[in-house]
Amino acid sequence: MRQITFSRNKGVGYRPYTETFEFDDNVTEEEINQAYQDWVWQEAGGEFTWYEEE
Repeated sequence: MRQITFSRNKGVGYRPYTETFEFDDNVTEEEINQAYQDWVWQEAGGEFTWYEEE
């Protein structure tokens, strides 16, 4: 198993947040990048939105 740590730092005054995931030994960089993108969207999903101005 490979352990890959994703890290998030919101900026000055915040502590970095990390989360470690386990992947199979034969995981590809593309699969790790996809998992990372999913993690980022999950983490930031509640802080960002969009809407249409009327």
